[in-house]
Amino acid sequence: MNQVEHVRLAREAFREELAQRPALTLRGANAVDSYERPEPFDAALDEPTDDYLERHTFWAMPYLDARSWRHYLPRIIEYALAHPNDPAMVVEATVRSLRPPDRVPARLATLSGEQEAVVRRFLEHLALSDDEGRRSRSGGSRARTCARNPPRGRRRDHRRNTASRAAERIGSRCRRRWKVEACTT
Repeated sequence: MNQVEHVRLAREAFREELAQRPALTLRGANAVDSYERPEPFDAALDEPTDDYLERHTFWAMPYLDARSWRHYLPRIIEYALAHPNDPAMVVEATVRSLRPPDRVPARLATLSGEQEAVVRRFLEHLALSDDEGRRSRSGGSRARTCARNPPRGRRRDHRRNTASRAAERIGSRCRRRWKVEACTT
């Protein structure tokens, strides 16, 4: 499946969430991470551009409620496919939001079957694709300023392993749901 198809399926699966304003924006969740009050949605300030995602996603993702999280997933999927080197760790934050333990209230439990399939395909793509030689549309990687950021190769391997585990978890949850439904019918 190519990138355009991944993005199209994500936008279709999450069309209702994309049509609504998020209850908490990435900018607002980033403010919560800084112990500040979140500002309300502003269409101009909260347009999910690449720069917006790079600035806010990593620190904001843990604070998003399920509806807001679903609102941003299609755009983050699009970003991840366009930026395989991911200089701002947007994809890592997203993959971590899909790993156990799930939050309370659970975000993964709010996904529909169609949305689960999109997320699982996306994670499988991350885990199995070989984007080593590709560069982002922004013209390449940026210099790392933080000594804590591991080299790109290690980060990519970690992201693939994490994505594989998350895809397996979502797949096993789907199988369990199917078994329960099959037993009750």
